[in-house]
Amino acid sequence: MSNALPIPERLGRYRILQKLGEGGMGAVYLAEDTKLRRKVAVKVPHLSEADGQNVINRFYREARIAAAVDHPHICPIHDVGEHESVHFLVMPFIDGTPLSRLVNADRPWPPAQAVALVRKLALAVEVMHQRGLIHRDLKPGNVLIRPSGEPVLMDFGLARSFTGQSRQLTATGASVGTPAYMSPEQVLGQKDIGPATDIYSMGVILYELLTGCLPFIGPLAALYGQILHADAEPPSASRPGLDAGLDAVCLKAMAKEPKQRFASMAELAADLGCYLERNPDPEPPPQRQSPSPNEAMDGRIPCPSCGRQLRFAASLWGKQGRCPHCQHAFRLPSTPAELPTLFPTGAVSLVAPVLVPAATPPLAKEFTNSLRMKFVLIPAGTFLMGSPEDEQDRGEDEDPQHEVEITRPFYMGVYQVTQDEYHRLMGQNPSWFARSGSGADKVKKLNTRQHPVESVSWDDAVAFCRKLSEQPEEKKNGRVYRLPTEAEWEYACRGGANSSTPFAFGNSISSTQANFDGNYPYKATKGPYLERTTPVGSYQPNAFGLFDMHGNVWEWCADWFDENYYNQSPRQDPQGPQNGTLRVLRGGSWYFAGHSCRSACRGGDAPVSRNDYVGFRVVCVAPRTP
Repeated sequence: MSNALPIPERLGRYRILQKLGEGGMGAVYLAEDTKLRRKVAVKVPHLSEADGQNVINRFYREARIAAAVDHPHICPIHDVGEHESVHFLVMPFIDGTPLSRLVNADRPWPPAQAVALVRKLALAVEVMHQRGLIHRDLKPGNVLIRPSGEPVLMDFGLARSFTGQSRQLTATGASVGTPAYMSPEQVLGQKDIGPATDIYSMGVILYELLTGCLPFIGPLAALYGQILHADAEPPSASRPGLDAGLDAVCLKAMAKEPKQRFASMAELAADLGCYLERNPDPEPPPQRQSPSPNEAMDGRIPCPSCGRQLRFAASLWGKQGRCPHCQHAFRLPSTPAELPTLFPTGAVSLVAPVLVPAATPPLAKEFTNSLRMKFVLIPAGTFLMGSPEDEQDRGEDEDPQHEVEITRPFYMGVYQVTQDEYHRLMGQNPSWFARSGSGADKVKKLNTRQHPVESVSWDDAVAFCRKLSEQPEEKKNGRVYRLPTEAEWEYACRGGANSSTPFAFGNSISSTQANFDGNYPYKATKGPYLERTTPVGSYQPNAFGLFDMHGNVWEWCADWFDENYYNQSPRQDPQGPQNGTLRVLRGGSWYFAGHSCRSACRGGDAPVSRNDYVGFRVVCVAPRTP
């Protein structure tokens, strides 16, 4: 069962021509497909007798998952097989240049071009994460740049699943990956790794493109020590003048703790999209050939005050700069010819002095997307999450009440996703309370198009967000949609930082204020029990202008559910536990009592479950200001 080299001259129909390279997870060969008469890349994973049949089965299962993906920035899988106990994948032989050859310490990428490329890769990896696969070895050497400049991510066929049975088949916690791009959890050889590992590696790639160097370098033992314990310097420390937002993106992606990184590749891509909105029209990717003598190039100079070597981008020639080390302000040369005049004694070559970034235009307070869904801006802020000890009917999973900071604004759907919106995008309406649904007798005289869609699983809701993000107008405007985190949901439900009551509008609730079982109000008199959903927007909105945050249908959130999570939840932007069996539900529904509609009330269900009292609403991460 071992794939020990040398391998046979032929692997089935594929004739091996030469070895192209080898990495931590497998070797790559140039081969000829003798049936179709074309060149292909054959990848042979490093497997051994010790791995066992379960690992072989996992290899084929995950290859089939990857083969089902058709994405322009992911190298497809054509075939998978075994020949003389050698297991292999077959992929197209792509004409391109490895990104690793386009990284140059003396000439880092233009920021907008680096951001545009990494954003494309992040969105591609998000597709695979949604299918339960992580890459584990993201690095410039696994990215090919086509002659057109478009990136293609390689080696997803050698990826690993992070969910379900495949996760259980991993027999070892040995480190896998390329050291400089490995996350702390990989360095520690932890078995339980997930999408956050790829997010870390993507942050290192962005850092390297922006600065031309890696955040951590040195002998292997020292490198591992830095990854585990040292704080990376922001990219602007070696390339002053770089947008402070890019510093924040890189450092968040490379946070030591997985839960402190971006919640998903989609969220990382959204932040990068914000930067591109402020800095449109990225320049063409850098080429390997030498620049012409007259080309405006990045430069290096010594700081006139402290003497530190600084590198500045070509766009900063002639502008006012500031040394990031001693804060000395000075004018940068206007042309290379000025360098000897302004800096007669030093070696000249620059890392951009810090320039005050241009003011960011204010975000729009609301917008309507191509599906005619309305969104409002939820500002960043701090609030108390969970319920106080004296709140009636509180659950143990709401304790302890703790301060949470939402560090960046986001847009949230004004309404729960309706049956009409779901049907127009997904081509079906699974709702129980639809004119054609099993509960049609409850709504036979009603137009249910504006009722919330229900009987949708967490997986269905995620698929809706993904498909909505892929719509042409949404992509054009840089909008990325996802489910809200549990913290975002509660913050939005409460209407901001000042709400401390069980409900957004007070200490009590009756079924005249929200749609729930009116036989069981909360500190109020009994009211009607409709035994069905109601059109979205039928009751009063909260302070943010959001409708039905209490009742109608429970709403799926992005997080895994853990009843004890609040005991270790981070203060800033909590993302929930790394794994679990249930996904979070919030808000209560038409079927439940009033106490379940409280802002702090938590619920959970299996992500494949579908119930007529569960729906969802979506968050838009980075829409273009309308």
